[in-house]
Amino acid sequence: MAACGSGSEEGGDGPIELSYWTSATEPKVRAATEEIIADFEDANPNITVDHQALPFNEYFEKVTIAFGGGNPPDVLWVDSTMTTAYGDQGLLTPLDDYLTEEDVNDFLPNPLEDMTYNDEIQSLALHQSTEALVYVKSVVEEAGVTPPTSYEDGWTFDEMVEAMHAVVDSGIEWGYAPTYGIGQYSVYPFIYELGGSVYNQEAEAFQGYLDSPETIDAVRKWASLYTTEGLAPAEVLPDMLGTKQLAFQETNPFVVVDVNEKYPDVELGVAPLPCDEQCAVASGGWHVGISQASEHQEAAWKLVDALAGVDGAARWSEATHYLPARQSAYDANASWIEEQPWSVFWEGLNEHAVPRPRTARFQLYADEIDAVLRDASRGTDPEAGLQRAAEKLEAAAE
Repeated sequence: MAACGSGSEEGGDGPIELSYWTSATEPKVRAATEEIIADFEDANPNITVDHQALPFNEYFEKVTIAFGGGNPPDVLWVDSTMTTAYGDQGLLTPLDDYLTEEDVNDFLPNPLEDMTYNDEIQSLALHQSTEALVYVKSVVEEAGVTPPTSYEDGWTFDEMVEAMHAVVDSGIEWGYAPTYGIGQYSVYPFIYELGGSVYNQEAEAFQGYLDSPETIDAVRKWASLYTTEGLAPAEVLPDMLGTKQLAFQETNPFVVVDVNEKYPDVELGVAPLPCDEQCAVASGGWHVGISQASEHQEAAWKLVDALAGVDGAARWSEATHYLPARQSAYDANASWIEEQPWSVFWEGLNEHAVPRPRTARFQLYADEIDAVLRDASRGTDPEAGLQRAAEKLEAAAE
């Protein structure tokens, strides 16, 4: 089992060691994680926490291998998109018995749904995350571009493209890039704002949505950023905003924090994602869960509560500027959330969030659509690929 402590079990005085896996590799996020762990250990002197921060591009594979080998960590970050898959496999400990009605009601609606599988809470949302268009103010202003500051006066897709061309024409190398490169997370809001969709949650169906004419056309239009418009690089390099190689980056709040730390002389602005048929942002974020295989369930719950309970969640948002998943954490942090640049992210989550598919087939969906998107960015028409992906996903449900 993952826990390697010895001595008496929960509630006793013997030593317990909990393993805790995260993807908290950004300096500010890692520092906040380790500060909360240190305070937890001070308050629980018989419990020590072995924290491992794994790179994002390795995290999910290593977690899958650990679960498959019967040796998962006691406590781990659970991406909101994986809660259903892990719940379907019985890998997480349901947390309902640890929570009061007041606790449950403190979570905002979208995070609460992401936490739940088969009417059981599988994980606690640590925060919410979403993306907007982050830009270097001096670069954009020198090109004569004035980005919108709220979704009420947001750009259409074509207006966004026009603004990006204006900045590139002024001498900046690239107009647009997503932080995570070409993939389902960053393309998801473009599909919905341009009138497409990928999944019907009620019918649990991908066919008729992922392969619809509207989705195919939306992917074609998004791909034009890489092909006919020539605005986006095939590969995203580190620090493209801070080094002013890039006009607009589709990214999360933590990147604003990171750039502010590394490049204090670079002033950033945040504009909403474009709106055509509708406004749309992807929602979700990291949760904290307990492995069903852990030998130290009570101690593990104490750690989860310290991380994502009322006090921990408010402290986490303040330290990292991740957006809160609890109403109480929002109330504790409203003074900065309601100000620029964070207000654009919060407006998107509050008013235009489109949750990603809550399905046990999520990883297959991500693998399939990512392959189609990579090909589309190189000039391949996405129609046949999206049709194959939808067929494969439907077959996996049978």
